[in-house]
Order: sequence, then structure tokens, then C-alpha cells
Amino acid sequence: MRVRRFHKLVAAATGGVALALVLVAWWRPQTLERERILMGTFVQVKAYGGNERELNAAVEAAFREMQRLEGVLRRRGDGELGQLNGAPAGQAVAVSAELFDVLQYAERYRLLSRGAFDVTLGALEDLWGFVEDWDGLGRVPSPAEIDAWLAAPRGLELDEASKRVKRLSDATQIDLGGIAKGYAVDRALEVLRAHGVQAALVNAGGNVRTFGQVPEPFAFWIRLRPFQVAVQHPRQASKILGGISLEEGQGVATSGDYQRYFEVAGARYHHLFDPRTGQPARRLTSATVTAPTAMEADILSTAVFVLGMEAGLALAEQLPAVEAVLVTAEGQVLTSSGLDSTGFSL
Repeated sequence: MRVRRFHKLVAAATGGVALALVLVAWWRPQTLERERILMGTFVQVKAYGGNERELNAAVEAAFREMQRLEGVLRRRGDGELGQLNGAPAGQAVAVSAELFDVLQYAERYRLLSRGAFDVTLGALEDLWGFVEDWDGLGRVPSPAEIDAWLAAPRGLELDEASKRVKRLSDATQIDLGGIAKGYAVDRALEVLRAHGVQAALVNAGGNVRTFGQVPEPFAFWIRLRPFQVAVQHPRQASKILGGISLEEGQGVATSGDYQRYFEVAGARYHHLFDPRTGQPARRLTSATVTAPTAMEADILSTAVFVLGMEAGLALAEQLPAVEAVLVTAEGQVLTSSGLDSTGFSL
């Protein structure tokens, strides 16, 4: 009798385990990953949810939004920013609320970074050959060319009431390369949320933001963990300096001298310029920043890179929910004070 009861208990337990396994398989979110070339870079969208057809619709909608923004924020052409750059200097141009907000954010961080972040460097980038559709080639401008650019009036006048923008001179050409990708990532994530996606990661050329938590692969039960990103060594592409666990909704971006550069006589010239000198910033080789949004991380990684070790870390420390990992020209790795709690390890 006891033996029979034992067998019944075993059968019941086995059935319970089988049922649990079925439920785990049923509730484990589907995963969909897609890649596109947009905004001059490789864009990856990874989404988690319960229905592949709905996931696909959400991811396609996110890509459409990023493609729309590519047209709006492109420096040249028939898009809205292209028309603003093409209008006569000194003429106030009416722009959409969206473009005005992006430019207003850029101005806010220009002031916060004491000019280290500046979206009006398009004409300087042209001098160095870093055009919008860059082909990997460049040139070193003469000191006279750089001095002429530095001496010219440069900046934007923003009229919030009328949503009008005025470029102060032809030396002011707006290039949103240090903010547009982050903004597009934020918008793509909003689209994914609106479509009911449970968790997602959007990566536009190293400008990353996530929401939700990712299911642990191969776990017996459903276990969720934060999204994690790796920080690349700026001189050894296959080497990882450490990892960062992203908190809910957090963004991360890296600016480095290894992303867009050319060499002349053994010297490296990259696209991250110090607006005060007209020269590539030389204090760091990379700056990785986490922030509440991808746009803020995009902006701040550029600002911190240009500011350098001491001033860059000081900027990160003064801002809430912002952390930084810096690599100096000598190869020293520095982190802001809060990174131990977010999982960075050397």
C-alpha cells in the first residue's frame, strides 16, 4: 500500500514538473532581432514579447521612426535641418517643435559643458574633410584656415515663442552628429513601448538604450536580468575593458578617437573637435557615459571626451544618474564614483 502511494506521489510530482516546464516554455518571451543601416551607422533593435507577429510590427515601426528622423536631422539636403543650414545666415527660420527642442537641448548642454559640446561645428568639420558622407579620407587645414573659423561669429539664436532659429554667420553650420543618434534611439524605444513590447534594446552605432529586463538564457525557470553592455578598449578592438549593467531605461554612449579618423605622417586626426582650438581633442582616447536617456548619454560622451580627464569626470559627478568611464591618452582607465554600484569591472 505504501509502495503504491509512493508511486502515486512520484507520478504527481513528475506531472507537476512537466506542467512547470510547459508553463516556462509558454511564458518565456519571444525574441526578435533586426539590423539596418540608418543615420550612417549600423542600427540594431532587439525586442522581447509574447507574439512574433506583434514584435515584428513593433520593430518595423521603430525603424520607420528612425528613418523619419534621419531625414529631419540630416545636415544637408531637403530635410528640415538641411533647409535651416541652407538658409542665408542672419535669417530667422521657422522650424518644427521637434527640431527646436533638439537644438534647445544642444544649447543647454553647450552652456553646461562650457562650450565643449557644440553643434555649430559643421564648417570646421568640412575644413578637416569630415563631411556627412565621409569616405575615410581627410585633410589637415592650415593654421590660417582654422584661425579664420575661430574668429568668425558663431552660434544660434533660438526664439522659443515663434520656434525660429537664426545662424549668426556662415561659419555656423549645424551638425547634430553628437545628439541625433541618441535622440533617435530614445524615440525608437518610445515606439516599442507603445506597441506593448515587454523589453527592448536599441543600438545605433554604440548609442544604446534599453527598457525592461532580458530573460536569462537556458535558465530552468524564468529569470530576468538587467541588460549589460561592454566597454571596448580604444586601441584593441577585441579587448573589453569591463561591463556595465544598465538600469531601467538607462542610456549609454561612447565617444572615441578610433571611430572616425585618418592619419598623416603617423599622427591621428579624429572628428571630435575642441571648439576652443579648432583641433581634435587630445586628452582622452575614449569616454563612455551612462545617463537617463540615450540623447543625454550621446551628448555627454562627446562633452566629457573634449573636456578631458579632470573636467570631464567633474561634469559627470555633478549630474544626477550620470556615470563615466574614461581612457586617457596614456591608457589609464578612470571611472566616476558611482560605477561600482552599476557593475563596471576592470
